[in-house]
Amino acid sequence: MLESLLQSVITNTPDKPLVVSQGRTWAASEVENLSDALVSSLFRLGLEPIDRVAFLLPNCVETIVSYLACFKGGFVSVPLDYRYRPVQINYALNHSGA
Repeated sequence: MLESLLQSVITNTPDKPLVVSQGRTWAASEVENLSDALVSSLFRLGLEPIDRVAFLLPNCVETIVSYLACFKGGFVSVPLDYRYRPVQINYALNHSGA
């Protein structure tokens, strides 16, 4: 769903600023290229659609890229709170199947 919402921006105005984070601006085409590279890497690692992908990130452009890559690959996103302690991370990973 998010991917389809962004597709018109990426197609029609690829140089349009899409994300501003930590003093940097990413154009729609940059976010698209980063998510394409990530989904390709995940497939090369052997992941298949419906596999779960966990990520442990604060609110940043990498989080958006990770969500988009999961949408594109048909993966299930398992976002983890970056403030989790190791025992909480272990619990979440074991119970999510990521």
